[in-house]
Amino acid sequence: MRQQPSYIRLFAFLIALTGLGACHRDHFSGPLWFYSPSRVHHSRWDTVLDRVSFIDLEPDGRFTRYFDRFEYGKWSLVDDRLFLTAQDSLTYVCVVTVKTDDDLRLRLSAQKIAHFEPRPRPSRDSATNPFSVCNNRWRIPAARKESVAEIRERLLNHLHFWEAYLQWGDDNNVGSLDVTDIPSPLKMHGNGFGLVRYEFLSPRWRACFFSDADCHTGDSLIRQVFKRTDIKWPDTNDEGKKFISGIQQLEAALQSE
Repeated sequence: MRQQPSYIRLFAFLIALTGLGACHRDHFSGPLWFYSPSRVHHSRWDTVLDRVSFIDLEPDGRFTRYFDRFEYGKWSLVDDRLFLTAQDSLTYVCVVTVKTDDDLRLRLSAQKIAHFEPRPRPSRDSATNPFSVCNNRWRIPAARKESVAEIRERLLNHLHFWEAYLQWGDDNNVGSLDVTDIPSPLKMHGNGFGLVRYEFLSPRWRACFFSDADCHTGDSLIRQVFKRTDIKWPDTNDEGKKFISGIQQLEAALQSE
């Protein structure tokens, strides 16, 4: 019997692989997953994964995740292997060691099993989903020097992320919403927010910019907005709504420049 060419066999294998992954998506994707460092001993991996590290596996096969960097693309599941093909065409393979309603464990390497806890799934509307690609473009490092207008857009995208993130937390009563580990020039307090001094900006926030000069430009832009914006806090006991309103006022002031 004549043997099929190797490229046809490879193509058939890839089709089968895609089909297997699709069969698992409906029951596997479930909630949004956040890294849980409290379940494991601190290690060198905790400089890569922290309390705001997440993986969002959408039922339609798309994913976003934020580990040491923000990535997005397509996912599939074959047996206990989770395949993540990112936007740069690199495919990562993680072994699912545990998957229950309240615990996801992924083997990322021979030395690391990462524990994740469930969080409520955000809206399917990408504009209001704080974990969508469109609300995380600020996390993607600039590949070249950016103009002032481009840096302003990066800051606006960052502020809109904050608005969507706080709204998601408020809508879903996420009591343990982390606001301290997110790379940002903003510093959240119990009664409002301010700005982090330039020399204390986190390395992850600085890494969003092409150069120190561009980071300085972003810092100048956001400081100008703070200086000329008298935030009018709404008269409500809902702390989430207060913060959301404050962020919206900063967005409007930055857009008007």
